[in-house]
Amino acid sequence: MPRPNKRLWFAIPTALLLVAALIPATGCNTGSAVVATYSGGQVLQSEFEKQFHFQRTLLLPDYKESDDNKKSFLNEYITLHKILVEEAKKAGVTIDQTAVSGDIEQYKDQVTNMVFGGDRTKFDAEMKQYKLSDDDVKQLVLDDYYLRAYKTLKTQDVKVTPDEAKAFFDHDPSVFMTGTVSHILVATEDEAKKIKERLAKGEDFAAIAKASSLDPTAKLNGGTMADVSFDSFEDDFRQAAANATVGQISDPVHTVYGWHILRVDKRSNPTFADVQKDAEQKALADKQNAAWQAYYEQTQQNAGIQITLPK
Repeated sequence: MPRPNKRLWFAIPTALLLVAALIPATGCNTGSAVVATYSGGQVLQSEFEKQFHFQRTLLLPDYKESDDNKKSFLNEYITLHKILVEEAKKAGVTIDQTAVSGDIEQYKDQVTNMVFGGDRTKFDAEMKQYKLSDDDVKQLVLDDYYLRAYKTLKTQDVKVTPDEAKAFFDHDPSVFMTGTVSHILVATEDEAKKIKERLAKGEDFAAIAKASSLDPTAKLNGGTMADVSFDSFEDDFRQAAANATVGQISDPVHTVYGWHILRVDKRSNPTFADVQKDAEQKALADKQNAAWQAYYEQTQQNAGIQITLPK
């Protein structure tokens, strides 16, 4: 199924992508103990707790509240929002804040669909529980714009050669495939096996998907993703779709989402010549991501981050 970072403004936790947490709302620092310091500033406990819960609750409900996860979160949060966003502004990056107003509802819709199965009341309840508002979402979107623009600025001199593009294609041709794939998502391997047995007996794929799939979009499309780029799929799902026999029901496939039964209805198998321009663009994006990752890591290393979590 499609990766979350294809649908949301950002994906977390990962240092490579642009945004890993949300920046603080005005006035949330009063009366808090310091939980982290860095060259040029500090993070107070109330700010940290608000942002950690925002990430965990809204985007990663299963994110564990361990000390290691909290420290990882703070390192990313400080590096991205406290340092790199400010660097972007000092480098002359400007964002038209009026342009992001429409993105607030889009973001809320994306999170509602991806995390809460389309139930906006659950999303609103979580926002209310942690005293989050549209201003927090707006600040998130602004941060995303700043970081994307700054990444473009910092990687503008990165180039790729034709040989690098060919090597990128050869490494994983499935990234360039397109096709139509149907799937049913369930929680356990045993459930997936039982669904495969039902399909083998002739039950309708779409009907089972609408009734049983944990993918909320299945109720609308019967589990069918038509004419999609395989590059939008989660890695394990993409490899399964690339190697499955067209028209046949697969064995259970495990991904970060759960267990899938899939059927590839059609699939392209392009050569490098067919997709050379696309390969050059993807190879360039990959090399730019690597350059940005290296800059992120160096920035974090030089930030002098010291974390002291409350007992």
